[in-house]
Amino acid sequence: MFFNLFAVPVFIAVLLGLLVTAKSYTLGNTRGERYFGLSMASTSVYGFFYSLELSSANLELMTLFLKLQYLGAPFIIPFLLLFAIRYTNSDRPLSPLKIVSIFIIPLFVMAAVLTNSFHGLAYTSYATVSNGFFDVLITGKGPAYQLHVIYSLILTLIADIYIFMLLFTVHRYFFWRVFLVFTAITLTWLVYILHLLGIIPLGLDAVPFMFLITGLLFYVGLVKAQFFNVIPAAHRQVFQNLNQGLLVLDNDDRLISANNYAEMLLGLRELSALPDIRLLDQKLPGLAAFYQDVTESVPVNTDLFNSLTGQWIEISIQSFKTSRNQTAGKVITLRDITSRRNTEIEREQLLTLTQSQNERLQQFAHIASHNLRSHCTNISALISFLEEDETSLKDKEDFRYLKTAAYNLQDSIEHLSEVARLHTSSPLPLQAVSLRLTAERAIAGIIAIARSSDVRISHEIPANYHIWAIPAYLDSIFLNLLTNGIRYRSPGNDSFIHISCTEDNDWLIIHVKDNGLGIDLERNKRKLFGMFNTFHEHPESRGIGLFMSKAQIEAMGGKIDVESTPGQGSVFHLWLRKHNK
Repeated sequence: MFFNLFAVPVFIAVLLGLLVTAKSYTLGNTRGERYFGLSMASTSVYGFFYSLELSSANLELMTLFLKLQYLGAPFIIPFLLLFAIRYTNSDRPLSPLKIVSIFIIPLFVMAAVLTNSFHGLAYTSYATVSNGFFDVLITGKGPAYQLHVIYSLILTLIADIYIFMLLFTVHRYFFWRVFLVFTAITLTWLVYILHLLGIIPLGLDAVPFMFLITGLLFYVGLVKAQFFNVIPAAHRQVFQNLNQGLLVLDNDDRLISANNYAEMLLGLRELSALPDIRLLDQKLPGLAAFYQDVTESVPVNTDLFNSLTGQWIEISIQSFKTSRNQTAGKVITLRDITSRRNTEIEREQLLTLTQSQNERLQQFAHIASHNLRSHCTNISALISFLEEDETSLKDKEDFRYLKTAAYNLQDSIEHLSEVARLHTSSPLPLQAVSLRLTAERAIAGIIAIARSSDVRISHEIPANYHIWAIPAYLDSIFLNLLTNGIRYRSPGNDSFIHISCTEDNDWLIIHVKDNGLGIDLERNKRKLFGMFNTFHEHPESRGIGLFMSKAQIEAMGGKIDVESTPGQGSVFHLWLRKHNK
Protein backbone atom coordinates (compact mmCIF):
# COMPACT_ATOMS: atom_id res chain seq x y z
CA MET A 1 0.00 0.00 0.00
CA PHE A 2 1.18 3.56 -0.69
CA PHE A 3 -0.27 7.07 -0.60
CA ASN A 4 -2.02 8.05 -3.87
CA LEU A 5 -3.13 11.65 -4.25
CA PHE A 6 -5.86 10.62 -6.71
CA ALA A 7 -7.47 8.43 -4.02
CA VAL A 8 -8.15 11.50 -1.86
CA PRO A 9 -11.18 12.88 -3.77
CA VAL A 10 -12.61 9.34 -3.95
CA PHE A 11 -12.26 8.98 -0.20
CA ILE A 12 -13.87 12.41 0.29
CA ALA A 13 -16.77 11.19 -1.86
CA VAL A 14 -17.04 8.15 0.42
CA LEU A 15 -17.31 10.32 3.53
CA LEU A 16 -19.80 12.62 1.86
CA GLY A 17 -21.86 9.62 0.74
CA LEU A 18 -21.98 8.30 4.32
CA LEU A 19 -23.02 11.74 5.59
CA VAL A 20 -25.85 11.99 3.03
CA THR A 21 -26.91 8.40 3.86
CA ALA A 22 -27.20 9.23 7.57
CA LYS A 23 -29.09 12.46 6.81
CA SER A 24 -31.48 10.69 4.44
CA TYR A 25 -32.31 7.92 6.90
CA THR A 26 -33.45 10.41 9.54
CA LEU A 27 -36.18 11.61 7.15
CA GLY A 28 -37.99 8.28 6.71
CA ASN A 29 -38.94 7.00 3.27
CA THR A 30 -42.14 8.89 2.44
CA ARG A 31 -40.47 10.61 -0.53
CA GLY A 32 -37.78 8.04 -1.35
CA GLU A 33 -35.26 9.40 1.16
CA ARG A 34 -34.05 5.98 2.25
CA TYR A 35 -33.78 4.67 -1.33
CA PHE A 36 -31.55 7.63 -2.05
CA GLY A 37 -29.59 6.96 1.15
CA LEU A 38 -29.06 3.32 0.14
CA SER A 39 -27.82 4.48 -3.26
CA MET A 40 -25.30 6.75 -1.51
CA ALA A 41 -24.31 3.93 0.86
CA SER A 42 -23.68 1.62 -2.11
CA THR A 43 -21.60 4.37 -3.70
CA SER A 44 -19.58 4.73 -0.49
CA VAL A 45 -18.80 1.00 -0.42
CA TYR A 46 -17.82 1.13 -4.07
CA GLY A 47 -15.67 4.26 -3.60
CA PHE A 48 -13.98 3.03 -0.44
CA PHE A 49 -12.61 -0.12 -2.06
CA TYR A 50 -11.74 1.80 -5.22
CA SER A 51 -9.64 4.22 -3.16
CA LEU A 52 -7.85 1.18 -1.71
CA GLU A 53 -7.35 -0.15 -5.24
CA LEU A 54 -5.74 3.14 -6.28
CA SER A 55 -3.47 2.97 -3.23
CA SER A 56 -2.37 -0.64 -3.82
CA ALA A 57 1.11 -1.49 -5.15
CA ASN A 58 0.60 -5.01 -6.56
CA LEU A 59 -1.79 -6.82 -8.88
CA GLU A 60 -3.12 -9.24 -6.25
CA LEU A 61 -4.35 -6.49 -3.91
CA MET A 62 -5.79 -4.46 -6.80
CA THR A 63 -7.75 -7.51 -7.96
CA LEU A 64 -9.05 -8.17 -4.46
CA PHE A 65 -10.24 -4.58 -3.97
CA LEU A 66 -11.77 -4.60 -7.46
CA LYS A 67 -13.95 -7.57 -6.49
CA LEU A 68 -14.92 -5.98 -3.17
CA GLN A 69 -16.12 -2.88 -5.03
CA TYR A 70 -19.00 -5.00 -6.34
CA LEU A 71 -20.45 -5.27 -2.84
CA GLY A 72 -21.81 -1.80 -3.62
CA ALA A 73 -21.37 -0.96 -7.32
CA PRO A 74 -24.25 -3.07 -8.81
CA PHE A 75 -26.79 -1.57 -6.39
CA ILE A 76 -26.13 2.14 -6.87
CA ILE A 77 -28.39 2.62 -9.88
CA PRO A 78 -31.26 0.28 -8.82
CA PHE A 79 -31.65 2.23 -5.58
CA LEU A 80 -31.39 5.49 -7.54
CA LEU A 81 -34.22 4.30 -9.80
CA LEU A 82 -36.41 3.43 -6.80
CA PHE A 83 -35.74 6.89 -5.42
CA ALA A 84 -36.80 8.54 -8.71
CA ILE A 85 -39.99 6.46 -8.84
CA ARG A 86 -40.93 7.26 -5.25
CA TYR A 87 -39.94 10.92 -5.55
CA THR A 88 -42.24 11.38 -8.55
CA ASN A 89 -45.06 9.55 -6.76
CA SER A 90 -45.11 6.83 -9.45
CA ASP A 91 -44.62 3.80 -7.20
CA ARG A 92 -48.23 2.77 -6.59
CA PRO A 93 -48.11 -0.12 -9.10
CA LEU A 94 -44.61 -1.09 -7.85
CA SER A 95 -45.23 -4.27 -5.85
CA PRO A 96 -42.57 -5.89 -3.58
CA LEU A 97 -42.09 -8.60 -6.21
CA LYS A 98 -41.26 -5.98 -8.86
CA ILE A 99 -38.84 -4.26 -6.51
CA VAL A 100 -37.06 -7.57 -5.89
CA SER A 101 -36.92 -8.25 -9.63
CA ILE A 102 -34.93 -5.02 -10.14
CA PHE A 103 -32.12 -6.50 -8.03
CA ILE A 104 -31.87 -9.90 -9.73
CA ILE A 105 -29.25 -8.77 -12.27
CA PRO A 106 -27.21 -6.74 -9.72
CA LEU A 107 -27.11 -9.78 -7.39
CA PHE A 108 -26.03 -11.96 -10.29
CA VAL A 109 -23.26 -9.49 -11.27
CA MET A 110 -22.00 -9.31 -7.66
CA ALA A 111 -21.88 -13.11 -7.42
CA ALA A 112 -20.17 -13.38 -10.81
CA VAL A 113 -17.43 -10.92 -9.82
CA LEU A 114 -16.77 -12.47 -6.39
CA THR A 115 -16.48 -15.94 -7.95
CA ASN A 116 -14.79 -14.76 -11.16
CA SER A 117 -11.69 -16.93 -10.58
CA PHE A 118 -13.81 -20.02 -11.25
CA HIS A 119 -15.46 -19.00 -14.53
CA GLY A 120 -14.15 -15.64 -15.82
CA LEU A 121 -17.67 -14.32 -16.59
CA ALA A 122 -16.96 -10.83 -15.20
CA TYR A 123 -13.28 -10.31 -16.06
CA THR A 124 -11.22 -12.38 -18.51
CA SER A 125 -7.80 -10.98 -17.51
CA TYR A 126 -6.00 -8.66 -15.04
CA ALA A 127 -2.86 -6.53 -15.62
CA THR A 128 -1.28 -3.31 -14.41
CA VAL A 129 0.12 -0.49 -16.50
CA SER A 130 1.62 2.87 -15.60
CA ASN A 131 -0.20 6.03 -16.67
CA GLY A 132 2.84 8.15 -15.89
CA PHE A 133 1.84 8.84 -12.29
CA PHE A 134 0.99 5.43 -10.79
CA ASP A 135 0.00 1.93 -11.81
CA VAL A 136 -3.62 1.29 -12.79
CA LEU A 137 -5.49 -1.98 -13.16
CA ILE A 138 -6.38 -3.04 -16.71
CA THR A 139 -8.95 -5.82 -17.13
CA GLY A 140 -10.52 -7.80 -19.91
CA LYS A 141 -14.29 -7.42 -19.74
CA GLY A 142 -16.48 -10.49 -19.63
CA PRO A 143 -20.24 -10.86 -20.37
CA ALA A 144 -21.28 -10.31 -16.73
CA TYR A 145 -19.48 -6.97 -16.69
CA GLN A 146 -21.09 -5.95 -20.00
CA LEU A 147 -24.50 -6.92 -18.58
CA HIS A 148 -23.83 -4.76 -15.51
CA VAL A 149 -22.90 -1.72 -17.62
CA ILE A 150 -25.86 -2.05 -20.00
CA TYR A 151 -28.32 -2.65 -17.17
CA SER A 152 -26.99 0.37 -15.24
CA LEU A 153 -27.30 2.56 -18.31
CA ILE A 154 -30.90 1.48 -18.89
CA LEU A 155 -31.95 2.04 -15.26
CA THR A 156 -30.18 5.40 -15.15
CA LEU A 157 -31.98 6.48 -18.31
CA ILE A 158 -35.36 5.42 -16.89
CA ALA A 159 -34.70 7.32 -13.65
CA ASP A 160 -33.66 10.36 -15.64
CA ILE A 161 -36.86 10.21 -17.72
CA TYR A 162 -39.01 10.09 -14.58
CA ILE A 163 -37.38 13.23 -13.20
CA PHE A 164 -37.28 14.95 -16.60
CA MET A 165 -41.04 14.53 -17.11
CA LEU A 166 -41.63 16.02 -13.68
CA LEU A 167 -39.92 19.25 -14.75
CA PHE A 168 -42.89 20.06 -17.03
CA THR A 169 -45.58 19.67 -14.38
CA VAL A 170 -44.03 20.71 -11.09
CA HIS A 171 -44.92 24.04 -9.44
CA ARG A 172 -42.46 26.80 -10.31
CA TYR A 173 -41.25 27.04 -6.72
CA PHE A 174 -40.00 23.43 -6.87
CA PHE A 175 -38.55 23.58 -10.38
CA TRP A 176 -34.94 24.15 -9.32
CA ARG A 177 -35.12 21.41 -6.71
CA VAL A 178 -36.25 18.91 -9.31
CA PHE A 179 -33.73 20.28 -11.82
CA LEU A 180 -30.98 19.63 -9.27
CA VAL A 181 -32.05 15.98 -9.01
CA PHE A 182 -32.29 15.68 -12.79
CA THR A 183 -28.78 17.15 -13.25
CA ALA A 184 -27.25 14.74 -10.74
CA ILE A 185 -28.80 11.67 -12.36
CA THR A 186 -27.91 12.88 -15.85
CA LEU A 187 -24.25 13.25 -14.80
CA THR A 188 -24.27 9.61 -13.72
CA TRP A 189 -25.52 8.54 -17.13
CA LEU A 190 -23.05 10.72 -19.05
CA VAL A 191 -20.05 9.46 -17.07
CA TYR A 192 -21.04 5.88 -17.79
CA ILE A 193 -21.08 6.73 -21.51
CA LEU A 194 -17.66 8.43 -21.33
CA HIS A 195 -16.27 5.47 -19.40
CA LEU A 196 -17.47 3.03 -22.09
CA LEU A 197 -15.95 5.19 -24.82
CA GLY A 198 -12.60 5.29 -23.00
CA ILE A 199 -12.48 9.07 -22.91
CA ILE A 200 -11.68 9.26 -19.18
CA PRO A 201 -7.95 10.20 -18.78
CA LEU A 202 -5.21 8.32 -16.90
CA GLY A 203 -7.12 5.03 -17.03
CA LEU A 204 -9.14 6.00 -13.98
CA ASP A 205 -12.67 4.80 -13.16
CA ALA A 206 -14.63 8.04 -13.36
CA VAL A 207 -17.78 6.76 -11.65
CA PRO A 208 -16.57 7.36 -8.05
CA PHE A 209 -15.33 10.83 -9.04
CA MET A 210 -18.68 11.52 -10.65
CA PHE A 211 -20.44 10.55 -7.44
CA LEU A 212 -18.38 13.13 -5.60
CA ILE A 213 -20.15 15.75 -7.74
CA THR A 214 -23.48 13.93 -7.57
CA GLY A 215 -23.22 13.67 -3.80
CA LEU A 216 -22.51 17.37 -3.55
CA LEU A 217 -25.51 18.21 -5.71
CA PHE A 218 -27.80 15.94 -3.73
CA TYR A 219 -26.47 17.18 -0.42
CA VAL A 220 -27.08 20.81 -1.38
CA GLY A 221 -30.59 19.89 -2.46
CA LEU A 222 -31.15 17.84 0.67
CA VAL A 223 -29.89 20.36 3.21
CA LYS A 224 -30.30 23.72 1.50
CA ALA A 225 -33.04 23.40 -1.11
CA GLN A 226 -34.81 20.69 0.94
CA PHE A 227 -36.13 18.86 -2.08
CA PHE A 228 -37.29 16.02 0.18
CA ASN A 229 -39.73 18.28 2.01
CA VAL A 230 -42.52 17.79 -0.55
CA ILE A 231 -43.57 15.25 -3.14
CA PRO A 232 -43.63 17.21 -6.38
CA ALA A 233 -45.96 14.82 -8.20
CA ALA A 234 -48.37 14.70 -5.30
CA HIS A 235 -48.11 18.48 -5.26
CA ARG A 236 -49.27 18.46 -8.87
CA GLN A 237 -51.97 15.83 -8.56
CA VAL A 238 -53.52 16.76 -5.22
CA PHE A 239 -52.21 20.10 -3.98
CA GLN A 240 -52.85 21.95 -7.21
CA ASN A 241 -56.27 20.45 -7.92
CA LEU A 242 -57.92 21.09 -4.55
CA ASN A 243 -61.11 23.17 -4.67
CA GLN A 244 -59.75 25.31 -1.86
CA GLY A 245 -56.70 27.52 -1.55
CA LEU A 246 -53.58 26.33 0.25
CA LEU A 247 -50.68 28.54 1.31
CA VAL A 248 -47.54 27.17 2.98
CA LEU A 249 -45.34 29.61 4.90
CA ASP A 250 -42.00 28.93 6.60
CA ASN A 251 -40.85 29.99 10.05
CA ASP A 252 -39.89 33.41 8.70
CA ASP A 253 -43.49 33.94 7.51
CA ARG A 254 -42.44 33.73 3.86
CA LEU A 255 -44.73 32.05 1.40
CA ILE A 256 -42.96 28.99 -0.01
CA SER A 257 -45.87 27.41 -1.84
CA ALA A 258 -49.35 28.26 -3.10
CA ASN A 259 -51.74 26.18 -5.17
CA ASN A 260 -53.64 27.43 -8.22
CA TYR A 261 -56.86 28.14 -6.29
CA ALA A 262 -55.04 30.34 -3.76
CA GLU A 263 -53.17 32.20 -6.51
CA MET A 264 -56.45 32.91 -8.29
CA LEU A 265 -58.30 33.84 -5.09
CA LEU A 266 -55.67 36.34 -3.90
CA GLY A 267 -54.31 37.44 -7.27
CA LEU A 268 -50.83 36.06 -6.57
CA ARG A 269 -50.19 35.36 -10.26
CA GLU A 270 -49.72 39.08 -10.72
CA LEU A 271 -46.66 39.03 -8.43
CA SER A 272 -43.16 38.46 -9.74
CA ALA A 273 -41.99 36.67 -6.56
CA LEU A 274 -43.52 34.67 -3.77
CA PRO A 275 -44.52 37.14 -1.02
CA ASP A 276 -44.45 37.08 2.77
CA ILE A 277 -47.39 37.45 5.17
CA ARG A 278 -47.30 41.26 4.98
CA LEU A 279 -47.82 41.27 1.23
CA LEU A 280 -50.52 38.62 1.60
CA ASP A 281 -52.26 40.91 4.06
CA GLN A 282 -52.45 43.54 1.34
CA LYS A 283 -54.28 41.02 -0.80
CA LEU A 284 -56.59 39.95 2.06
CA PRO A 285 -56.80 42.64 4.77
CA GLY A 286 -56.91 41.21 8.28
CA LEU A 287 -55.04 38.01 7.40
CA ALA A 288 -51.75 38.99 9.07
CA ALA A 289 -53.35 39.82 12.43
CA PHE A 290 -55.18 36.50 12.52
CA TYR A 291 -52.07 34.68 11.31
CA GLN A 292 -49.89 35.98 14.14
CA ASP A 293 -52.36 34.75 16.77
CA VAL A 294 -52.07 31.11 15.62
CA THR A 295 -49.36 29.15 17.42
CA GLU A 296 -50.77 25.62 17.81
CA SER A 297 -51.00 22.74 15.36
CA VAL A 298 -54.76 22.63 15.97
CA PRO A 299 -56.60 24.47 13.14
CA VAL A 300 -58.02 27.90 14.03
CA ASN A 301 -60.85 29.19 11.84
CA THR A 302 -62.40 32.56 11.03
CA ASP A 303 -64.20 34.37 8.21
CA LEU A 304 -62.79 37.54 6.62
CA PHE A 305 -64.49 39.94 4.25
CA ASN A 306 -62.20 41.03 1.41
CA SER A 307 -63.18 44.62 0.80
CA LEU A 308 -60.98 44.69 -2.30
CA THR A 309 -62.97 42.00 -4.12
CA GLY A 310 -66.25 41.89 -2.18
CA GLN A 311 -65.69 38.24 -1.25
CA TRP A 312 -66.14 36.39 2.02
CA ILE A 313 -63.18 34.07 2.66
CA GLU A 314 -63.23 31.23 5.17
CA ILE A 315 -59.74 30.85 6.66
CA SER A 316 -58.16 28.00 8.60
CA ILE A 317 -54.58 28.29 9.90
CA GLN A 318 -52.45 25.75 11.73
CA SER A 319 -48.75 25.30 12.33
CA PHE A 320 -46.98 22.14 11.16
CA LYS A 321 -43.95 20.38 12.55
CA THR A 322 -41.02 18.35 11.25
CA SER A 323 -40.43 14.69 12.06
CA ARG A 324 -38.38 15.95 15.03
CA ASN A 325 -41.41 17.85 16.37
CA GLN A 326 -39.92 21.23 15.52
CA THR A 327 -42.21 23.96 14.18
CA ALA A 328 -41.53 24.34 10.46
CA GLY A 329 -44.14 26.90 9.44
CA LYS A 330 -47.88 27.35 8.96
CA VAL A 331 -50.49 26.18 6.50
CA ILE A 332 -53.34 28.51 5.51
CA THR A 333 -56.50 27.09 3.97
CA LEU A 334 -58.76 29.46 2.02
CA ARG A 335 -62.28 28.92 0.73
CA ASP A 336 -64.60 31.35 -1.05
CA ILE A 337 -67.86 31.31 0.94
CA THR A 338 -69.40 34.44 -0.58
CA SER A 339 -72.39 32.55 -1.90
CA ARG A 340 -73.00 30.87 1.45
CA ARG A 341 -72.69 34.10 3.41
CA ASN A 342 -75.05 35.89 1.02
CA THR A 343 -77.54 33.07 1.52
CA GLU A 344 -77.17 33.39 5.29
CA ILE A 345 -77.75 37.14 5.08
CA GLU A 346 -80.85 36.59 2.93
CA ARG A 347 -82.07 33.98 5.41
CA GLU A 348 -81.53 36.37 8.32
CA GLN A 349 -83.42 39.08 6.46
CA LEU A 350 -86.24 36.65 5.70
CA LEU A 351 -86.31 35.54 9.34
CA THR A 352 -86.54 39.16 10.46
CA LEU A 353 -89.37 39.77 7.99
CA THR A 354 -91.17 36.61 9.15
CA GLN A 355 -90.84 37.61 12.79
CA SER A 356 -92.22 41.03 11.94
CA GLN A 357 -95.15 39.46 10.08
CA ASN A 358 -95.80 37.10 13.00
CA GLU A 359 -95.87 40.03 15.37
CA ARG A 360 -98.42 41.79 13.15
CA LEU A 361 -100.44 38.56 12.95
CA GLN A 362 -100.38 38.29 16.73
CA GLN A 363 -101.64 41.85 16.91
CA PHE A 364 -104.41 40.91 14.51
CA ALA A 365 -105.27 37.87 16.64
CA HIS A 366 -105.53 40.13 19.67
CA ILE A 367 -107.77 42.54 17.80
CA ALA A 368 -109.91 39.66 16.51
CA SER A 369 -110.20 38.04 19.93
CA HIS A 370 -110.83 41.26 21.85
CA ASN A 371 -112.09 44.19 19.81
CA LEU A 372 -114.19 42.33 17.23
CA ARG A 373 -115.64 40.03 19.88
CA SER A 374 -116.60 43.08 21.93
CA HIS A 375 -118.38 44.68 18.96
CA CYS A 376 -120.13 41.41 18.12
CA THR A 377 -121.26 40.97 21.73
CA ASN A 378 -122.54 44.52 21.68
CA ILE A 379 -124.53 43.85 18.50
CA SER A 380 -126.03 40.68 19.99
CA ALA A 381 -126.99 42.59 23.17
CA LEU A 382 -128.70 45.33 21.11
CA ILE A 383 -130.67 42.70 19.22
CA SER A 384 -131.76 41.19 22.54
CA PHE A 385 -132.85 44.61 23.81
CA LEU A 386 -134.86 45.20 20.62
CA GLU A 387 -136.46 41.80 20.97
CA GLU A 388 -137.51 42.62 24.57
CA ASP A 389 -138.77 46.11 23.75
CA GLU A 390 -140.48 45.24 20.50
CA THR A 391 -141.97 41.73 20.95
CA SER A 392 -143.59 41.97 17.55
CA LEU A 393 -140.15 41.78 15.92
CA LYS A 394 -139.92 38.08 16.83
CA ASP A 395 -142.45 37.23 14.17
CA LYS A 396 -140.78 39.22 11.42
CA GLU A 397 -138.62 37.22 8.99
CA ASP A 398 -136.03 39.96 8.46
CA PHE A 399 -135.44 40.22 12.21
CA ARG A 400 -134.90 36.46 12.43
CA TYR A 401 -132.36 36.69 9.61
CA LEU A 402 -130.61 39.56 11.44
CA LYS A 403 -130.45 37.52 14.65
CA THR A 404 -129.07 34.49 12.79
CA ALA A 405 -126.45 36.65 11.00
CA ALA A 406 -125.29 38.09 14.34
CA TYR A 407 -124.95 34.56 15.76
CA ASN A 408 -123.00 33.39 12.68
CA LEU A 409 -120.72 36.45 12.87
CA GLN A 410 -119.91 35.75 16.51
CA ASP A 411 -119.26 32.07 15.71
CA SER A 412 -116.93 32.96 12.79
CA ILE A 413 -114.96 35.42 14.91
CA GLU A 414 -114.45 32.76 17.60
CA HIS A 415 -113.15 30.28 15.02
CA LEU A 416 -110.83 32.80 13.38
CA SER A 417 -109.46 33.79 16.77
CA GLU A 418 -108.71 30.13 17.57
CA VAL A 419 -106.87 29.67 14.25
CA ALA A 420 -104.82 32.83 14.76
CA ARG A 421 -103.85 31.85 18.29
CA LEU A 422 -102.87 28.37 17.12
CA HIS A 423 -100.44 29.70 14.46
CA THR A 424 -98.97 32.64 16.38
CA SER A 425 -98.67 31.52 19.96
CA SER A 426 -95.60 29.77 21.32
CA PRO A 427 -95.87 25.97 21.23
CA LEU A 428 -97.21 24.44 24.43
CA PRO A 429 -95.16 21.72 26.12
CA LEU A 430 -96.07 18.11 25.44
CA GLN A 431 -96.90 15.87 28.39
CA ALA A 432 -97.92 12.30 29.04
CA VAL A 433 -101.69 11.95 28.55
CA SER A 434 -103.87 8.91 29.17
CA LEU A 435 -105.56 8.13 25.87
CA ARG A 436 -108.37 6.16 27.47
CA LEU A 437 -109.31 8.85 30.04
CA THR A 438 -109.29 11.52 27.33
CA ALA A 439 -111.58 9.47 25.09
CA GLU A 440 -113.99 8.70 27.96
CA ARG A 441 -114.11 12.36 28.99
CA ALA A 442 -114.93 13.41 25.41
CA ILE A 443 -117.65 10.78 25.11
CA ALA A 444 -119.20 11.83 28.42
CA GLY A 445 -119.22 15.46 27.28
CA ILE A 446 -121.45 14.77 24.27
CA ILE A 447 -123.44 11.76 25.49
CA ALA A 448 -126.69 13.75 25.57
CA ILE A 449 -126.27 14.89 21.96
CA ALA A 450 -125.42 11.33 20.93
CA ARG A 451 -128.51 9.88 22.61
CA SER A 452 -130.83 12.47 21.15
CA SER A 453 -129.38 11.65 17.71
CA ASP A 454 -129.54 7.85 18.23
CA VAL A 455 -125.78 7.42 17.78
CA ARG A 456 -123.96 4.77 19.81
CA ILE A 457 -120.42 5.72 20.87
CA SER A 458 -117.97 3.08 22.12
CA HIS A 459 -114.23 2.56 22.53
CA GLU A 460 -111.68 -0.16 23.16
CA ILE A 461 -108.55 1.61 24.38
CA PRO A 462 -106.31 -0.14 26.93
CA ALA A 463 -105.79 1.70 30.20
CA ASN A 464 -101.99 1.64 29.81
CA TYR A 465 -101.92 3.60 26.52
CA HIS A 466 -100.33 7.02 27.00
CA ILE A 467 -99.22 9.54 24.40
CA TRP A 468 -97.18 12.74 24.24
CA ALA A 469 -99.80 15.45 23.71
CA ILE A 470 -101.18 18.83 24.68
CA PRO A 471 -104.29 17.93 26.72
CA ALA A 472 -106.39 20.88 25.48
CA TYR A 473 -105.58 20.03 21.85
CA LEU A 474 -106.39 16.36 22.33
CA ASP A 475 -109.77 17.20 23.95
CA SER A 476 -110.57 19.51 21.03
CA ILE A 477 -109.63 16.84 18.45
CA PHE A 478 -111.85 14.17 20.03
CA LEU A 479 -114.70 16.63 20.38
CA ASN A 480 -114.46 17.67 16.70
CA LEU A 481 -114.32 14.10 15.38
CA LEU A 482 -117.16 12.85 17.60
CA THR A 483 -119.49 15.79 16.85
CA ASN A 484 -118.74 15.42 13.12
CA GLY A 485 -119.65 11.73 13.36
CA ILE A 486 -122.97 12.65 15.01
CA ARG A 487 -123.66 15.61 12.72
CA TYR A 488 -123.05 13.67 9.49
CA ARG A 489 -124.76 10.40 10.50
CA SER A 490 -126.69 8.51 7.82
CA PRO A 491 -130.48 8.68 8.39
CA GLY A 492 -132.13 5.28 8.70
CA ASN A 493 -128.96 3.48 9.79
CA ASP A 494 -128.15 2.15 13.23
CA SER A 495 -125.53 4.87 13.63
CA PHE A 496 -122.35 4.33 15.66
CA ILE A 497 -118.94 5.81 16.37
CA HIS A 498 -116.18 3.48 17.54
CA ILE A 499 -112.74 4.50 18.85
CA SER A 500 -109.84 2.01 18.81
CA CYS A 501 -106.05 2.15 18.93
CA THR A 502 -103.07 0.22 17.50
CA GLU A 503 -99.30 0.46 17.96
CA ASP A 504 -96.59 1.00 15.36
CA ASN A 505 -93.05 1.33 16.78
CA ASP A 506 -92.98 4.75 18.51
CA TRP A 507 -96.52 5.65 17.45
CA LEU A 508 -100.01 5.05 18.80
CA ILE A 509 -102.55 5.20 15.99
CA ILE A 510 -106.05 6.24 17.02
CA HIS A 511 -108.89 5.07 14.74
CA VAL A 512 -112.24 6.92 14.88
CA LYS A 513 -114.77 5.00 12.78
CA ASP A 514 -118.39 5.87 11.92
CA ASN A 515 -121.03 4.59 9.48
CA GLY A 516 -122.30 8.03 8.45
CA LEU A 517 -122.61 9.80 5.12
CA GLY A 518 -118.94 9.39 4.19
CA ILE A 519 -116.86 11.64 1.93
CA ASP A 520 -116.04 11.39 -1.76
CA LEU A 521 -112.24 11.42 -1.44
CA GLU A 522 -111.61 11.29 -5.19
CA ARG A 523 -113.14 14.75 -5.44
CA ASN A 524 -112.37 16.21 -2.04
CA LYS A 525 -109.16 14.62 -0.65
CA ARG A 526 -106.96 17.65 -1.35
CA LYS A 527 -109.30 20.16 0.34
CA LEU A 528 -110.52 17.86 3.11
CA PHE A 529 -108.53 19.58 5.87
CA GLY A 530 -108.76 23.09 4.42
CA MET A 531 -110.38 26.01 6.17
CA PHE A 532 -114.09 26.66 5.53
CA ASN A 533 -114.44 23.58 3.30
CA THR A 534 -117.70 21.63 3.79
CA PHE A 535 -118.83 18.48 2.00
CA HIS A 536 -122.45 18.06 3.13
CA GLU A 537 -125.42 20.37 3.51
CA HIS A 538 -125.88 20.93 7.22
CA PRO A 539 -126.96 24.08 9.04
CA GLU A 540 -124.12 23.80 11.59
CA SER A 541 -121.31 23.15 9.06
CA ARG A 542 -118.53 25.75 9.31
CA GLY A 543 -115.62 23.95 7.63
CA ILE A 544 -113.33 24.73 10.55
CA GLY A 545 -113.29 21.55 12.68
CA LEU A 546 -111.04 19.32 10.55
CA PHE A 547 -108.76 22.22 9.74
CA MET A 548 -108.29 22.92 13.46
CA SER A 549 -107.81 19.23 14.27
CA LYS A 550 -105.10 18.80 11.62
CA ALA A 551 -103.25 21.90 12.80
CA GLN A 552 -103.39 20.75 16.43
CA ILE A 553 -102.17 17.24 15.60
CA GLU A 554 -99.24 18.58 13.59
CA ALA A 555 -98.38 20.98 16.43
CA MET A 556 -97.95 17.84 18.59
CA GLY A 557 -95.67 16.20 16.00
CA GLY A 558 -98.32 13.84 14.64
CA LYS A 559 -100.37 13.43 11.49
CA ILE A 560 -103.94 12.63 10.42
CA ASP A 561 -105.41 10.73 7.50
CA VAL A 562 -108.82 9.42 6.51
CA GLU A 563 -110.44 6.52 4.67
CA SER A 564 -113.99 7.11 3.51
CA THR A 565 -116.62 5.80 1.11
CA PRO A 566 -119.79 7.82 0.34
CA GLY A 567 -122.84 6.20 1.99
CA GLN A 568 -120.72 3.80 4.09
CA GLY A 569 -118.89 6.03 6.57
CA SER A 570 -115.38 7.17 7.43
CA VAL A 571 -112.35 6.12 9.48
CA PHE A 572 -109.99 8.85 10.72
CA HIS A 573 -106.46 7.72 11.63
CA LEU A 574 -104.42 9.84 14.05
CA TRP A 575 -100.68 9.19 14.56
CA LEU A 576 -99.37 10.49 17.90
CA ARG A 577 -96.08 9.79 19.68
CA LYS A 578 -96.16 7.03 22.25
CA HIS A 579 -95.10 7.74 25.82
CA ASN A 580 -93.44 4.72 27.42
CA LYS A 581 -93.86 4.76 31.17
